[in-house]
Amino acid sequence: MNIMIRTPYWMDKKVKTLIIIGIVVLIIIAFFVTCYCIEYYTPDEFYYLVDEYNQTCSILGPKHEDYDAFTRIPEKIGEYTVVSIEPEAFKEYETIKVILPDTITKIGEKAFYKSEVTEVIGLDKCMSLTVIEAETFRDSYLQKIKLPESIISIGDYAFLGCVNLEKIKIPQNTLSIGMWAFGLCSIEEVYIPASVANIEINAFGSCYDLEEIDVDENNPYWRSVDGVLYTKNMEILYVYPSGKPGREFSIPAGVKYIANYAFGFNSKLEILNIPNSIFGIEQDIFVYVTGKIKFNTINYDGTVEMWKAIEKEPNWNKTAPDFTIYCTDGTISKNGTVNYN
Repeated sequence: MNIMIRTPYWMDKKVKTLIIIGIVVLIIIAFFVTCYCIEYYTPDEFYYLVDEYNQTCSILGPKHEDYDAFTRIPEKIGEYTVVSIEPEAFKEYETIKVILPDTITKIGEKAFYKSEVTEVIGLDKCMSLTVIEAETFRDSYLQKIKLPESIISIGDYAFLGCVNLEKIKIPQNTLSIGMWAFGLCSIEEVYIPASVANIEINAFGSCYDLEEIDVDENNPYWRSVDGVLYTKNMEILYVYPSGKPGREFSIPAGVKYIANYAFGFNSKLEILNIPNSIFGIEQDIFVYVTGKIKFNTINYDGTVEMWKAIEKEPNWNKTAPDFTIYCTDGTISKNGTVNYN
């Protein structure tokens, strides 16, 4: 198509040329602005998967990778209700705050893995969401989050490495907390509601600021004594908080087992007093115990032979610093050397 541009007779060729160039430039700018808006700012700024039968859709991820301070996920895209966020949808995505609609029923594994999200707004209103999947927020910049009371399961590594996360409330209907679910978070206190039946190994591992684990008195599976987590019958010492203050701790008489990694990651403990009621010690109970004056003493309320009779995992003291076990009739070094009184 030929475009004829008529100009007054008094315009010289130079002016005519400039006008033509200007028109072309405006056309080019308009083209790119139109494309840009279609790509980023229409209601379809997300890739999504449609379920025609249920008239719903799932967010697969953003269409662009540019920095975006706020990411608002809409309740609807066209005629489809947004009900889920697919696995890895916002993995490593540069967004500070995410705003969710209350229609969300599922958030996939690693949905916000290593993202820069600091706050998730509206999650507590998603009352049809029942599971926080594995690694959902792992290694993200998360600082604030409020879980809906509908959550029954928090998956493995769900919040692992969220070093800026200082507070978390376990919902009243939660049944299970996965391994390393809150590992390496900066939480100082945890409250376990009456509903929680299962707490996996190192659910709160490497939480160096964690001073206390509190348990609802109506919980039939767990009990807290002085901030330390035990099974309800007090037979197993399960978790001694990594940040619990005090250089010395005495396990209550009657406790029979010390669970895997029970005293792990503690930076303050130096002396552990163990009663002769202990029957078994599981693996690496002192994993990565550190401090200015490192852990060095076990006082055992029994004889050397009684200590030897305790069932211990082969690597029960694998990563512990050097220590001495003081029995009623002698001492035992970490490497097993015995000296009788």
